Amino acid sequence: MQNIRAASCSLTLIALFLGMAGCAPAPKPVRPTGASVSIVLRPLYDRHPLQGFDGCEAVVILTGGPSPNDGRSPLKFARIVTNGTLGIEVSPGKYAVRLHIDHRSCHGTGGSSDSINSFDGVGSLVVPEHEEPGTETVELVQLLGLHEPERLPIEGNAKGDPIPHYRSPVQFSWDPAPVATTYLCQILHSWEKPPFPSAPFLQLSETHTSEARCRFELPPNRPHEFYMFLVSTKGSGGMTGHFQAKGGQAYPFIVDERR
Repeated sequence: MQNIRAASCSLTLIALFLGMAGCAPAPKPVRPTGASVSIVLRPLYDRHPLQGFDGCEAVVILTGGPSPNDGRSPLKFARIVTNGTLGIEVSPGKYAVRLHIDHRSCHGTGGSSDSINSFDGVGSLVVPEHEEPGTETVELVQLLGLHEPERLPIEGNAKGDPIPHYRSPVQFSWDPAPVATTYLCQILHSWEKPPFPSAPFLQLSETHTSEARCRFELPPNRPHEFYMFLVSTKGSGGMTGHFQAKGGQAYPFIVDERR
């Protein structure tokens, strides 16, 4: 009996040894220093995944790198959104991220003629040297192009363009937000014509609306005066959209006389 127990113990030890030797997990491969890493970016809007942009082309611009002061030029990627995400390949390091996407770049879906549906966002990205990175998120805001009193896409209205003239009341409308929201419309007043960078502004009027339009009764401007129109939206995560044109985030105009 003792011999049987001794043999059983020996077989157990041998089995354990063989298990340790043959079944131990293989070591993870070590990524070469500086090798490119595949990163998955997920665009968010109001803290939720951005919907309806699969098949669209997103533009990603990265600044930074392995060393914050290595003087590298920004990296630019154009990627197709698939299942609400897009992938890029970069070297380990710290980066500032800018992501832009709009419906005009969609493949096979086209963009709406009434709304550009353009989104822009900034964030930061840390790519580890030897660890596998997870999915990174970038919070986006909608860039609202103007519909009234003139059709003005986000590329329009460059600084130095002539200021348009209207009669009061002035009707404004813009690209609607993708989800129901409240818009904040503001009118600022200044007594110096742009492009003076130090022109003083005074908030003259503001209103909240649930529709992508608002209307203001305004007195005529005197010489060297003008108004600025701004509109923005807010959600659970903060600002979710604002008016945007090439000239900035405000629309200058002059009221000549009442109707």
